[in-house]
Amino acid sequence: MKDAVQRINVEYGLNLTEEEIEIITKQVEAGKRLFQKLYEVDVEGVVPALKIDPAERP
Repeated sequence: MKDAVQRINVEYGLNLTEEEIEIITKQVEAGKRLFQKLYEVDVEGVVPALKIDPAERP
């Protein structure tokens, strides 16, 4: 992940310090762990529940 942050830093000319890159990398890893269970949920074939308010129809 650190490599990706470094590539973005160079590509966009952000001039981030090594410390800032480390902080961003840690935040990304924390977010990745946070959403891991969400990524594992299989919703293939599940129809989304939609509620249409009749008052909103034209």
